[in-house]
Amino acid sequence: MPDESKKSLGIYIHVPFCVRKCGYCGFYSIAPRDDVFKEAFEDSFDDAFEDALEKYAIAVEKQILNGSFLPREVATFGIDHFDAHKYSVDSIFFGGGTPSLLSTEYIHKILNVVDSTFSVEKNAEITIESNPGTLTLEKLKGYKAAGINRISLGIQSFNDDELLQIGRIHDTKTALKTVELCRKAGFENLNLDLIFSLPNQSFEIWESNLKKAISLSPEHLSIYGLQLEEGTEFFERFNAGEFDETSDELDRKMYHRTCDILVDSGFEHYEISNWAKPGFECRHNLKYWQFDEYLGIGPSAASFVDGFRFEVQPSVKDFISNYEENMDKPRDAGQRTTLFSDVHKNTLRDSAGEFAFTALRTPDGISFDKFKKEFGVEFLKFYEKEKPEIERFKTLGDVEIDELGLRLTRKGIDVSNSIMALFV
Repeated sequence: MPDESKKSLGIYIHVPFCVRKCGYCGFYSIAPRDDVFKEAFEDSFDDAFEDALEKYAIAVEKQILNGSFLPREVATFGIDHFDAHKYSVDSIFFGGGTPSLLSTEYIHKILNVVDSTFSVEKNAEITIESNPGTLTLEKLKGYKAAGINRISLGIQSFNDDELLQIGRIHDTKTALKTVELCRKAGFENLNLDLIFSLPNQSFEIWESNLKKAISLSPEHLSIYGLQLEEGTEFFERFNAGEFDETSDELDRKMYHRTCDILVDSGFEHYEISNWAKPGFECRHNLKYWQFDEYLGIGPSAASFVDGFRFEVQPSVKDFISNYEENMDKPRDAGQRTTLFSDVHKNTLRDSAGEFAFTALRTPDGISFDKFKKEFGVEFLKFYEKEKPEIERFKTLGDVEIDELGLRLTRKGIDVSNSIMALFV
């Protein structure tokens, strides 16, 4: 049972390494043959990659052990250090990058340090994102022994041509074998990631991908439409005219078909891009949508604690060197100067807006009761100026409003960004 005297906390650990950077990915990561990697470690793949993973894992342990979770700017508001004893950790999430590049030994050590530093609940959800091309039965058994109880596989597609096009290192045969290995290793909570609206993807191929995923009986599915993010290979290729963006009509047709098939297959649509069998909603990701607190560890990891938002600088080289230089210093000493970026203390307006637009991603939407308890004011009074636009979206059938709250309709999901923008 969770300790009700403590605040719930999720811990996110960013593992910024990949075998190869996927063309669509906008998350911070480095691959061994990238110029960024060579600049950071001044060596080739064969000589430096394992050494880089080891140095990174040690730096993560040091960040946790030293308690250096807060930027210097936060201390000026009277929060001198992060008090791990105030929290009960109910989710730990290794994200990336490709966290499954880390050996069982590194995962075991990191989780041991987390457990010794925080109050981790016995039934905490502990997830590791994985690429099918990086897992073996031995590694999966090792992860399970270390405490991992949820695997998130970056499948993305079951079409080999699409996998090659987007830069994945696995093929369909490997993906199917990896799902089998996860079950053989004893994992009973499995998520599969899929992407629709890939370049030149037909409706039929997407439907085939979706049905193949369902046939594997995962407990959870995360399904995202392709986003062309600035700075990615796909964004450059699109601007160069190498492919056309999927039409809005086809994109929405794929999404709505996804909703229908998954609900008919026994999945609950509990967030715009996420579906789960009953009881298997991702506890960690729910924190982002329910305005809960979470702590980010590792390069580019974001945190939201005590009303502050901040990120660790997106540099593996700086992250590692910071802890190599300060590994013997006491808690909070010396680690605040270069480690963090984008430090922001939320205003009331910030927090209310974040509460609103994240809640709108869930089927329950914005609870008027929860909003008032959190901010001490009625939702529609707080957003008095926005009421005409809210009413307009209601008239269009994009939102529903009753005495309990405000939520998106299925039609409203298609224009959700415009609706959420009212509250930002």
